[in-house]
Amino acid sequence: YAQMLWRLDAAVANATDALRRHCLWDETLLLFTADNGGIGPYANSHPLRGHKHDPWEGGTRATAFLAGGFLPDALRGQSTGAKLVHVADWYPTFCALAGTDPTDDAVFDGIIRPIDGVDVWPMLTGANASQPRPITPITEVSVMEAAPAGWWKLVTLAGQSQRYAEDAAAVDATDPCLSARQPDPPQPGRTDPVVTAPDCAVCNATRPCLYDVLNDPTETANVASANPAVVARLAAALANASTYYVSGDLSADV
Repeated sequence: YAQMLWRLDAAVANATDALRRHCLWDETLLLFTADNGGIGPYANSHPLRGHKHDPWEGGTRATAFLAGGFLPDALRGQSTGAKLVHVADWYPTFCALAGTDPTDDAVFDGIIRPIDGVDVWPMLTGANASQPRPITPITEVSVMEAAPAGWWKLVTLAGQSQRYAEDAAAVDATDPCLSARQPDPPQPGRTDPVVTAPDCAVCNATRPCLYDVLNDPTETANVASANPAVVARLAAALANASTYYVSGDLSADV
């Protein structure tokens, strides 16, 4: 693991040195991002709950940062704060910065479907304070609504998973197990079930979990029963998004 990180560091140094030598650094914007949360023993998402493959924040919230000479001075060394960016957003964002059209519609089941991402550069730079997409599907069993009044996250299937300490020690969460659970929904490419052994689901479609993630980022207080209208709204959005999941092994004519 340490050798891998050393190789990565050396490769980044080589690339940045080459960009500077060729006078391209001022026109360069570099993105470093993880694709999912960590998982022990070498990584974890402390203090968030869960790990890779989970719908919990520890499985889906990832570290990322921007660098390069193109990055405005006012943003350097700063945190974005409460701004939700999906990994799919970087493609249209970079297209917009390069002055090219990101349109790449595809047809699935006879329906024209646009790209999933949106341009987040105005939001990141402060030109537009609002989220460009109010509701974002996170996984096949979770969805996030990022609104000015707060961020709601709905989870319709999840196991207890773990909470992690700074030293990567894992402790099982203590939510009560539901008496029954529905089967995992289909999700092309998934390598692990949403709920693993012991077979303890703590959220499901009939008893979902709702979290105010800005005020409760560690997902400890399920407030679904107190917010039925929010649950209904996000459940409908999640059901609509589920029709857009496609296999990672597409036919040649798509």
